[in-house]
Amino acid sequence: MTELKLERGIQMTVGKDASGKDDIMNFKVIISPDDGLYRGGRFVFDFKVAATYPHDVPKVRRRPRRRRGPCLPPGADPRPDPLAP
Repeated sequence: MTELKLERGIQMTVGKDASGKDDIMNFKVIISPDDGLYRGGRFVFDFKVAATYPHDVPKVRRRPRRRRGPCLPPGADPRPDPLAP
């Protein structure tokens, strides 16, 4: 994958098949913005491209590094009352 130029803050790794060779149909992309609203974030995406591509779309899954709830102050109810004024 030496001919692929990626922007700053983007990394790509290619999976390996059973024999240890590069499997370009399965790869991971990591996006780490260094400015803007998502600065300091890390977003990991797994891509799995079927052998029947382009007839079947690739499967893309976002893998969160850690799960967090919505940004709420301590003690706040994450499920507000829908009937409250």
